[in-house]
Amino acid sequence: MSYTTSKYLKLSGLEPLIITPESNFINVGERTNVTGSRKFLRLIKDEKYSEALAVAREQVEGGAQIIDINMDEGMLDGVYAMTKFLNLIASEPDIARVPVMIDSSKWEIIEAGLKVIQGKGVVNSISLKEGETTFKHHAKLIKRYGCAVIVMAFDEKGQADSFERRIEICKRSYDILVNEVGFLAEDIIFDPNIFPVATGMDEHKLNALDFFRATKWIRENLPYAGVSGGVSNVSFSFRGNDKVREAMHSAFLYHAIQNGMTMGIVNPEMLEIYDEIDKNLLEHVEDVLLNRRDDATERLLDLAESFKGDVKVNEKRIQEWRKGSVQERITHSLVKGIDEFIEIDVEEARQLAEKPIEVIEINLMAGMNVVGDLFGSGKMFLPQVVKSARVMKKAVAYLLPYISPPAPKGGVKDSKHWETANPYNYGLLKKFAFEMRNKPTDAEKMLWNVLSNKEIEGHKFRRQHIIGDFITDFICLKQNLIIEVDGAIHQLPENKISDAERTKWLLAEGYRVIRFTNQQVLFELESVVKTITANLVAPPSGAGGAGKVLMATVKGDVHDIGKNIVAVVLACNNFEIIDLGVMVPPEKIIEIAIKENVDIIGLSGLITPSLDEMVYLAKEMDKLNIKIPLMIGGATTSRAHTAVKIAPEYKETIVHVNDASRAVTVASSLLKEETKESYSKNIKEEYTALREQYLSRSREKKYLSIADARKNKYKIDWDNYSPSKPNFIGTKTIDVSFSELVPFIDWTPFFQSWQLFGKYPAILTDEVVGEQATELFKDAQVMLEKIIAENWFTAKGILGIFPANTINDDDIEVSPPAPEGGVSNIVEKQTWETANPALYDLLKEKAKKMRNQPTEAEKMLWNILANKGLEGYKFRRQHIIGQYIVDFICLEKRLIIEVDGSVHNVQEQIEHDQLRTEWLESKGFKIVRFTNKQVLLDSLNTIEIIRKELNAILEVPPSGARGLFLTLRQQSVKTAGAPNIALSDFIAPKETNIQDYMGCFCVSTGFGVEEKANEYAQQLDDYNSILVKALGDRFAEAFAEYLHLKVRKEIWGYDANEDLSNADLIQESYAGIRPAPGYPACPDHLEKPTIWKLLQVEEKIGVKLTESMAMWPASSVSGYYFANPESKYFGLGKIKADQVADYVKRRNITTEEAIKWLAPNISE
Repeated sequence: MSYTTSKYLKLSGLEPLIITPESNFINVGERTNVTGSRKFLRLIKDEKYSEALAVAREQVEGGAQIIDINMDEGMLDGVYAMTKFLNLIASEPDIARVPVMIDSSKWEIIEAGLKVIQGKGVVNSISLKEGETTFKHHAKLIKRYGCAVIVMAFDEKGQADSFERRIEICKRSYDILVNEVGFLAEDIIFDPNIFPVATGMDEHKLNALDFFRATKWIRENLPYAGVSGGVSNVSFSFRGNDKVREAMHSAFLYHAIQNGMTMGIVNPEMLEIYDEIDKNLLEHVEDVLLNRRDDATERLLDLAESFKGDVKVNEKRIQEWRKGSVQERITHSLVKGIDEFIEIDVEEARQLAEKPIEVIEINLMAGMNVVGDLFGSGKMFLPQVVKSARVMKKAVAYLLPYISPPAPKGGVKDSKHWETANPYNYGLLKKFAFEMRNKPTDAEKMLWNVLSNKEIEGHKFRRQHIIGDFITDFICLKQNLIIEVDGAIHQLPENKISDAERTKWLLAEGYRVIRFTNQQVLFELESVVKTITANLVAPPSGAGGAGKVLMATVKGDVHDIGKNIVAVVLACNNFEIIDLGVMVPPEKIIEIAIKENVDIIGLSGLITPSLDEMVYLAKEMDKLNIKIPLMIGGATTSRAHTAVKIAPEYKETIVHVNDASRAVTVASSLLKEETKESYSKNIKEEYTALREQYLSRSREKKYLSIADARKNKYKIDWDNYSPSKPNFIGTKTIDVSFSELVPFIDWTPFFQSWQLFGKYPAILTDEVVGEQATELFKDAQVMLEKIIAENWFTAKGILGIFPANTINDDDIEVSPPAPEGGVSNIVEKQTWETANPALYDLLKEKAKKMRNQPTEAEKMLWNILANKGLEGYKFRRQHIIGQYIVDFICLEKRLIIEVDGSVHNVQEQIEHDQLRTEWLESKGFKIVRFTNKQVLLDSLNTIEIIRKELNAILEVPPSGARGLFLTLRQQSVKTAGAPNIALSDFIAPKETNIQDYMGCFCVSTGFGVEEKANEYAQQLDDYNSILVKALGDRFAEAFAEYLHLKVRKEIWGYDANEDLSNADLIQESYAGIRPAPGYPACPDHLEKPTIWKLLQVEEKIGVKLTESMAMWPASSVSGYYFANPESKYFGLGKIKADQVADYVKRRNITTEEAIKWLAPNISE
């Protein structure tokens, strides 16, 4: 590639840094980064800036040609810290001689740095993550400030994790920057994402190679652009082993530079000289980086152990238990959850056994029986069991390659067998199979290219092969594995039944069958091949000897922590688990249950609509005469609901399992020959009696009509009520760091999810569970630190506060703020003219003069606002409102824009502005103020703020049938004087003419949780997979608590002087309430779409609703804000048919739909 002198990247501190093709690699110092250096973070937090400067000086003296400065930490004022540190650097010539890289994920911190940076630096970074509009806006500002920019390979779909995605995003970003923004091509530096290698996951094998290829492509195809990256990421899997990490960094840089990498963030102390790296270690490292061997990761992991210099503290203790017999060592590893030696011990056991399968059936199951006994007797707790499962999975995975799959019934049958069994039929099938081979579908053709010539693990496959009366698409006879590729015709009901019968027969013959759709093969081939590869080693017959259990979270529900825990516990007790995941349709549950010939189906659900899904599934299974027992579990399920609603719909056995510790007992009782008949009979009798008792109590309970219940509503003295006017009205998104959320975590539910019961922190010293709770808490703290330090998750939130009034007793009308006296009084200028004619004429003359003598800032802003230039809204300038002249006003949206010169900094003028603002706000206007400097130097940001204010005021809730929040009212007869409450009782009725308010919100910490959990699951680490989800949920609840505090004290400000501890918050001792759809006070999940439309939740923060109104990601919380000091939490209880009928009219839905959503609360 050719370069010209004018196209070099030119940076500067006090000295210039020009990067030419002849320049060596540019090293960016990383120690002035609060997220990467604990020492630097501590110095900045303690405001020891002189010592912090010493860190920067050491970086420059150590050879850093650019210093990366990052102030992203939740407990820091990042804007203040960045500004102060850069100003201090400017006064230190020995530091300031090098350029600065302003590193932050928060734009306000980046911009604070840009305002004070000396010379020409680099912004790290921007991306297309938030869309093109934001990307262009940030790029234009960076260009205006005269800086270069690092662009991350990240777009609206997520981070680029393949070569194709890297170059696609970089090309798109480059074209926008160069062709649309006018950014200098040489000022663009791409970061194509350096990800860890040697993680044990196949999808990570190409991480380094894809970076090298992308770097080369960028340098060859995007003229003059540079490439950078954070090099230490590549060795993430070897934390604690500095020798290997240093070698990996050096080898990675060697190859990256060869491919065109121009700069990188790297700690020079963590680099080895390439030529001095141990040759054996270098070979192993480069095998991983360049993906030269299939076993490269395993070989490097083994070799890495020899480079560890640390002697373990518990070495003596290890030596003691390692002296035991092989069975004792295996049992010890399983009970203690230690996987360090399990493969060594399992291999020793395999050498001693007659058959490898015996190691599972004898040695491992003996150890797991001890685990089961300890768990069943309360001497071992759930977190320990999950760790035991991790060890068991690792042991079984090691043994599988040595275990032969079971032979079909009567042995493997060749073509001759089927030919002689039915000669006439075989002839027809043979002819048809020949035609099918010559006319394959595109999907079959693509898959055959992979399966033919022993391409997968050396296994031979045949296509269109005859088995009995069927032609199979593909078969590996040696492994008895059949692969079927289904087109759209297989979705027809009659073909589904035919496929099920065919599969059932093949399974009975001893074959294993896996099915894929054409779409899966054509568009998800890599995933299909992985599935086939995994199935080529058949599960040993001893695994799952206790029975086969299908587990699923029902359709519309995304919660699976409890289900996963039950699955692990069952697996530890020799049950084979088929886990279908979350949001599983009933048809798929039935299909897989039949296909896999399962012994039990376990259903889970957290939200109330899931109960109806379970009822529906039971009905469908009964219609199909299926005889598989059902186990029911989940937070909203109960023994009573199972007995009353689900059991009557299914002739076979249904059992409610209230916690994981009972799952093994229930499953075993359902399947053991000696117990299953009597156990099923007892359960049915128990549920019948429970159902009768329940229905009898329901019939005896007395209810009021909905009309009488409304007459007995909760009464508030509205004559003496003065609502707290919010400091903010409209919607706003909320950014928060995870470190800010930690103090708000309620740990008690965390322990409960692991079935360790007791209140935090007392649980840590509990006589029974204290030791295990402490160990679990320690593991959680370690992971919590990683979540924060390594940015595993993303937190997103949004809230809205609006004027509101109750109408029709039970509905809450939410609307934009209306000015006093009505809109017409604002729109018509005559209102102010006739109010004070003499004053109005003076104001009119002054306004005219001001229009003719605008300041430069007013002139610039008017050029944008005039002629409906912003969002199509009409603005007026120098407009009279009362006794004031406002700079700019949009009457339609009641939005006033004021542009202040330096005179507004005088104390007298500040007080005048405050009085003027208060009066205008009392008339229903929203005032936004800017300084002249803001408008002149930051016009893009100024316009963006005005646009957001317009959009916030635009929000008109389109909820419910008529734009309302619908509430439900208690109907049971109360004791004398007790009211029948609805949430609407806490909002002033419209007829009182009191303007009241309410709010709503949605927060999520779930972005990234599922991915991290899956990463652990693929490593056979159920313990950390469950732990990461549990922490995601705790963070979501903490975010909701944090935001409610902000609302009470600042955003709404109705309890600005609140001073409560975290324990007080957990006890809900605050003023006001924040109930949510699905809570006892408002069990109607159909109110969630109201919140979603009002706040534009999905569009603004990406949280979605499933068809059953579950939130996705699962670690999300939504709800309402009520500020009335008399508002309180309550339970709705049961409602009667007359309120259901009333609700149907208000909601404008059918009675059937209403019953579906409200069923748990409808009295029989």
